[in-house]
Amino acid sequence: MGIVMDAGPYFYKSIQAASFTVAADQDSLNGVPVDKSVQVPMAGGSSLLAAWSRNASALILAFSGTNQTLENVTASNPLQSMSFLGAAFGDNGTIDAQTSDPFKEALAPDSLSSVISNVSSGTWPARIVATGYAQGGGLAKLAAVWAGAAYPGTQIRCIVFGAPRVGDARFLWAYQQLVDLRYEWAVKSDPLPDTPEGSPQSDALYYLGEGTLAGNASLQPPASLTFYMAALEANARNITSQGSLADDNAQNTVSPGNSTQPGTPVVTQSPSPAPTGFFGRVKQTFENVVSGVEEILPVATQEIARSSTDNTEVKEFPFTNLSDSDPNACPVELCKTRQPSVWSCNVYKNGPDTIAPGSVTINEPEKSTDLAVAWLPQNSTAVYAWRGSVDRKDWLANFHLMLENDPLSPVLDQLFPGATAHSGFVGQFRAVTDQATNDTYNIKTVLLKQSKGRPPTKVICTGHSLGAALASLCGVWASLQWLDADVRVVTFGSPAVGNQEFANAFKLAVGREYRLVDRLDVVPALPPFDGYVHLDYSQWILDNGTIVAETRPHYNTRDLNWDDHACAAYSNATYNVTHVSAPQTVTGTAPI
Repeated sequence: MGIVMDAGPYFYKSIQAASFTVAADQDSLNGVPVDKSVQVPMAGGSSLLAAWSRNASALILAFSGTNQTLENVTASNPLQSMSFLGAAFGDNGTIDAQTSDPFKEALAPDSLSSVISNVSSGTWPARIVATGYAQGGGLAKLAAVWAGAAYPGTQIRCIVFGAPRVGDARFLWAYQQLVDLRYEWAVKSDPLPDTPEGSPQSDALYYLGEGTLAGNASLQPPASLTFYMAALEANARNITSQGSLADDNAQNTVSPGNSTQPGTPVVTQSPSPAPTGFFGRVKQTFENVVSGVEEILPVATQEIARSSTDNTEVKEFPFTNLSDSDPNACPVELCKTRQPSVWSCNVYKNGPDTIAPGSVTINEPEKSTDLAVAWLPQNSTAVYAWRGSVDRKDWLANFHLMLENDPLSPVLDQLFPGATAHSGFVGQFRAVTDQATNDTYNIKTVLLKQSKGRPPTKVICTGHSLGAALASLCGVWASLQWLDADVRVVTFGSPAVGNQEFANAFKLAVGREYRLVDRLDVVPALPPFDGYVHLDYSQWILDNGTIVAETRPHYNTRDLNWDDHACAAYSNATYNVTHVSAPQTVTGTAPI
């Protein structure tokens, strides 16, 4: 199966994973480029293909299962506890025995970890991809969660095909927290992804259209691995089916599912020949419905009268990359947020070398877009650290523009026509991308000058306050510029950026965002208009010095404050807190 260069990043990454799924099923890596691989038998006839790609420091774990039938999955199958989550989340989720038994054997001392160390020649992986078909896909989900707990800082992808549901609600929550990018591909004619009924459905379930395969007698349902591979490639190549989130009667469907609905069919638009611009055509905007302005204006007026400068000192931390090298460098749940918190605060210094040696600061004058761009050559990582407003007075002056009935502007209209974001954020971002007035303001040109033309294998977009909103746009942009790159977005005190369709597009293109909210920080409650939603999977910093992995409850804006918005408060919390608690909705008890 060939890579489709003009497909969206979700198809590009999925086709890559699919080649290893087929190789594991056929017990052959013929034609699949890897530097080293090993085939490992597992209990019950299942097997693991572990492969290593040196250039990307990427480890692929491709599983092949044996009990692939619907009857086997729906049979009586008691849930069993899995101990490997203990280090990250305390009490464990439970997994069906049919999936957990082979994996428990693989986790025996000196087995799976030793296999990984052997195939990677002891190199710490920057990326781990877990993949598989049917029962092999269930094993891949377990492997992805295990890898997220065992390899802090490593970017984890889980891309599976026709996989059954795995585990209980607690395991599903851990799966959401520890795995950066999740694609669970299904087809409507395959009942396996909807079983067993007692397990909750994943929120990363996407349906492939089957219409283009209707005339091929050799590819008729019931689904098989061959059928899935044909459907995946047909959807990726079909120029009439690349990404709208609108039409319920689409023949070719790619859509996110949820716990109550398996997914809404979607028609996708023709992609550009290459991922060049971020926004493409400018479409007619629509007016946003304004609410709550009367409530927020007194708060803004009060804050303008207060001290205009945030005098809290930013704790100084060394310029080190904690994300890839040392499994013990940071707690599992915070490892991916610590260094970005330093970059997000240090970018306020607004000078050379502010976020790393050799980093370049961009101060775009027309839209006042400020950021630092860094290239970390040791692991081919691009860093974009976006600066918010320098002080409260500047922030509130800018925010007065958002108190107007400002339209939500279309973004990603070639792939996601329904996705819209606040036009102020969009304008600032375009000023340093497709509408940059010269190369010194173009963030891609500035980066490639530093890297001497070498494309990144990882992109980190981070920011505080208004910079956090731009970091979210940056994540989707980066996923379209470098289709194979791992894109990580880490934000601190971010306002909501766009509508639900934008949140869906972000999840499909980037995966999860690491979004921290400090106590009663007022900025995450902004803009105060209908139509704006936050991205999924936030972490809430509490007064007692703990962090709970859940969305902050709704507060009246008058009960929120600006003191909790200080960048230093965010950065210090990521370094001082040693554990992230599961929410009460998952554990049944209040977070400790």
